[in-house]
Amino acid sequence: MFDRLDSLSDELLAAYLDGNTTPEENLKIWQVLQHDGQEREAFEVACNSLDIPVFFAASSCRNLCVIRSELAVLQKRGKEVTEEELIQIALKQHWYEEEKGTPLKYIGKLVESFGLKVERRFCREINELFRELEQGHDVIACVDGGELSGNLEQEEFEDRWIGEIPDHVVLVRNIDYSEPPRVEVYDVAMEEPVRYYPLDRFIDSWKDSKYYMISIK
Repeated sequence: MFDRLDSLSDELLAAYLDGNTTPEENLKIWQVLQHDGQEREAFEVACNSLDIPVFFAASSCRNLCVIRSELAVLQKRGKEVTEEELIQIALKQHWYEEEKGTPLKYIGKLVESFGLKVERRFCREINELFRELEQGHDVIACVDGGELSGNLEQEEFEDRWIGEIPDHVVLVRNIDYSEPPRVEVYDVAMEEPVRYYPLDRFIDSWKDSKYYMISIK
């Protein structure tokens, strides 16, 4: 696969962005781009030419991170519904694509269809999210999943040369401001979904979506 670097093909870039390159291939890509200015420039141009839609899809949960997060909210609110029922609703309404996931603008549509009030907005500070939690609202945050739970060195490189790529959602449960401050999230892509992350790491991953939040009242 490394041979494809010679042409910086869209196929290579798409594979890298989708997480379908091996650690060895990633290392070779980084080495070339860090030491070859011409290849780096070509890489940036090629990335800018790709049509990369804003879809939220975690490969570890079959591109269902949004649907499963909304399912968790509905079940918490006492709604009797299954994952498969939500998938069928989302497919019928074109809110979800099996191969891609859920577009940003449709996050929250499923809970709305069950009569819950949803507010979507780009926040200016973490306290906006905290205030929603204080009011007892459920909050879905759009994040870069790799920055939250993956390899930070790789993600910093990706942000620098490709751009900030929000690709995942988590339910935010609590913000603990004790030292050190941390955030409790419910991440449907994880085998153990209740996770705790340093506050600054959460904010950095959330920043990639320009602090986009869905509040369910």
